[in-house]
Amino acid sequence: MKNVSTIDWMINEGLGMVFERENSGVVRTQFAYSKQEVKKWINEVQSIGDGINWEHYMVQHPDGRRRIGYKIGTYIVDEAIKYSGKTVIELTKIKNAEILKISRIVLI
Repeated sequence: MKNVSTIDWMINEGLGMVFERENSGVVRTQFAYSKQEVKKWINEVQSIGDGINWEHYMVQHPDGRRRIGYKIGTYIVDEAIKYSGKTVIELTKIKNAEILKISRIVLI
C-alpha cells in the first residue's frame, strides 16, 4: 500500500530535507524547528486529518506560520534516526508507518 496520509507526505518531505542537510552540508535555517512547537503542530495536524490544506501547512498558514509540514516531517525523521541509529538513506527503504513508530512520536 502507498503512503497516502497527511503525515506520510510530511515524512516524505522530511526525508528529503534531512537527506539534503546530511549530504550537501547546507543547513536551511528557514526549516529549523522547536521540538515543543512541532509537537503541538503534530497534534493540530492529526486533529484536522487528511483534508488538510497543503499550502497552509507546507508553505504559509493564514496565521503567519511557515513550513509547518516540512518541520514536522524533518522532526519525525530526526527522531527516527536518533532512536534507530539508521541513516536517512536506510529510512527511505522502509514504510512511513515504521519511521513514525521508530521515532517514538505518539499520534493522538
